[in-house]
Amino acid sequence: MDFKVYTSISFDKKFEKFPKDMQSRILKIVNSPVSNPFAGKPLGHRFLREKRFDGFRLYFIASEQYGIVYVINLSSKKDQKIVINTIKLFLDEYEEEIRRLVFRWV
Repeated sequence: MDFKVYTSISFDKKFEKFPKDMQSRILKIVNSPVSNPFAGKPLGHRFLREKRFDGFRLYFIASEQYGIVYVINLSSKKDQKIVINTIKLFLDEYEEEIRRLVFRWV
């Protein structure tokens, strides 16, 4: 089963600041979990994942229930701990956002 990919506003804002060549590389990584949504390192939960590339980290939720990958954020190694803790703090809100995205398109 292929998973559909959605991105958060936080991710989108950071993504826009990257040069075009880096955006292209990021898009390849963002779309790579579609057939293997549990690729990457788990972050305390099976569904919360991190993928590393070029000194950056990409954070996402893989939802088997809804068949989607929700890309949450992007950070450097330096900001990794802060970003992960923030994501964990707002997991309920991300779950609600995922529901809104899924049921908006049903």
